[in-house]
Amino acid sequence: MGYYKVSIQPTSSIVGRITSITLFGAFCYAISSLYGADALVDNVLKGDNDSFAVSNLFHGNDLITWDNGVEARGVDHCMVNRETGASTKWSCDESWLDGDYHFYIYSNLFDLADIQKLTKLVLKSGLGAKRSVGKGQFELLGVEEVDHIGNQVDNPNGYMVISDYIPNKDDSTLGIYTARVYRGATGGVEKAPIAIINAGSKFTGKLSVNVVGRLEHDELTNTYTSGRALVMPIMV
Repeated sequence: MGYYKVSIQPTSSIVGRITSITLFGAFCYAISSLYGADALVDNVLKGDNDSFAVSNLFHGNDLITWDNGVEARGVDHCMVNRETGASTKWSCDESWLDGDYHFYIYSNLFDLADIQKLTKLVLKSGLGAKRSVGKGQFELLGVEEVDHIGNQVDNPNGYMVISDYIPNKDDSTLGIYTARVYRGATGGVEKAPIAIINAGSKFTGKLSVNVVGRLEHDELTNTYTSGRALVMPIMV
């Protein structure tokens, strides 16, 4: 138990962004399906940060977010009603990713065999929007247990978050970071907006933990948004 690196390859176009929030939600459904809703709630959602956390999706062997430099373009679609013969046209932004991708998981709850089973179930369902029509499909290349993320640094004086991040009140605020307002939805119901610090943000200070941040509960949908962020020690 510890760090796991999941390597995948896209086999279809992608609709929307695939971030740690997307991946965490997909794994929550898989955990509930394989181990039961109680295991998800008691051990993951109400557990400590080390129970389960996931990074953003990265390209190749670099810690560069998957959509860095990837342009989405509008694709026209058409659907015909078989009863009336009427057609409906719409367009959506789709991205075509090239090459291999990977993300990291940190967990003191699941071992390698568990992570492999969960990942296969997640990829079977697809990632991102429009999964039901075949978008967001990936092939699993492998899952491996790793000792650390990125290059090891002697005496680091800072850290970089490699997941979208919702800080706790006592977390460091000294650093270089960007943020956005996240507006998710579940079952067509919009969640309350949340301020999210973007993956790739850097902070000063030494850490003795592998995951920072927290989950945010949404009362409107009774769901959680992940602001748990894996960290990589760096020199600032």
